[in-house]
Amino acid sequence: MDKFELLKRLSEITGDSLLIQFYDKNAADLTYQSAEKLRDEGKINLGELTRRNDFSVHIQANIK
Repeated sequence: MDKFELLKRLSEITGDSLLIQFYDKNAADLTYQSAEKLRDEGKINLGELTRRNDFSVHIQANIK
């Protein structure tokens, strides 16, 4: 998912942990890169960003 969709998803969760599983490796890659971009732009506080396997991404973050 792109960074705007990821930011929306992070704003909807009540905690700070999000595990997203995909059917497509490219979507997981894009989501990982989007989380890095949001961190670099200063829009989220990123505690942990982990690729669990080729198809899932674990993100611990909150919006600034």
